Amino acid sequence: MNEEIEIPATQPEAEGLETEPVPTSEDVDFAAARLEELESECAQIQELCEALKNENLRLRADTQNMRKRHLQEMDRFRVLANERLVLQLLPVLDSFERAVVSGESGASVETMLDGLRAVEKQMRGALDEAKVVAIAETGVPFDPDQHDAVLTIPSDEHPEDTVVKILETGYRLADKVIRPAKVQVSKLP
Repeated sequence: MNEEIEIPATQPEAEGLETEPVPTSEDVDFAAARLEELESECAQIQELCEALKNENLRLRADTQNMRKRHLQEMDRFRVLANERLVLQLLPVLDSFERAVVSGESGASVETMLDGLRAVEKQMRGALDEAKVVAIAETGVPFDPDQHDAVLTIPSDEHPEDTVVKILETGYRLADKVIRPAKVQVSKLP
């Protein structure tokens, strides 16, 4: 009845306690080298971030400068467009001045009317050249984008919401309504 008991070569460690291995000089050298690599990478990333930040600031400044130049160009174009229209209207003003002088010097009513008709024709020519189109058609459906209904009139002759009379001509510049026509619109009695 002799039982043999096997005794382990080392003492078992206390249950639940772990021991850390003692770093070797190779481990320390490896960790130091890895730390140096990481610090180098971090420095490169910081340089890249700084470069990107500077590039972003440059791009923002360029964008602001471009906006300023664009606004200046738009102002210049407006001035040039106005200059062109004014140059077209100055002869009309000259004709009005001649008509006033003519009226003050005793011209007949018929002569004055002829002069005013000529000035009107000259003015319409200047507006045509500037691509200004009149909105003055009757018998068309009322369009709130082109018409301003000032009055309504009961009518059996026209369908409801039809422009019956132009009270003040409207105008369109290219495709944009710059002044809607003031109109009288039909309604059912």
